[in-house]
Amino acid sequence: MTARKTDADYVIETCNRTLDILKVYRGIRLTALKHGKPERVIQTDNGINHVRVGLAPDMRPRRPRGFWDAEWCFYEIGVGKYSKPGRSKVQFFMAGNNANCGSGAHNSAVHAILQKVASKRTDTAYHPIRGPKEYAWLEIHNQNAVPDPVKMAYDLVWIIAATYHDFLRLPDATHK
Repeated sequence: MTARKTDADYVIETCNRTLDILKVYRGIRLTALKHGKPERVIQTDNGINHVRVGLAPDMRPRRPRGFWDAEWCFYEIGVGKYSKPGRSKVQFFMAGNNANCGSGAHNSAVHAILQKVASKRTDTAYHPIRGPKEYAWLEIHNQNAVPDPVKMAYDLVWIIAATYHDFLRLPDATHK
């Protein structure tokens, strides 16, 4: 009898598949943040309870400076309970007004990039930054009851391939 997979198992499998697929992409090298250890996110006010792992460029220093951050600006794989139906999603996530993400310096450029990318696929959802405590994200939400790590990995690779080089061209934030 096979043990039932946990949310963390799905996240780790998707992360590994994503990193394997990215090996064929010239010029895109990412690494799992926080040593690839999934973390639980619980927001009791809106019923969110999921496990996630983040990915960011595998370079030191990360370019542009003042943009990528292990807590506030990264590519994300998540499995668990969200505000939408389904149990998994992949996304680019950014708390653009956070000091660790440039204190708003990149917001308009990121908005233009994510808006352009969201228009290319009907299964993406884009949420722009609307206020000082808002987040921006571009996500592909999986409606299935059971996460599909292969589909999730390919969906995240699509987001990464569509945004990564544009993000690298952003100017360094001067006030981080």
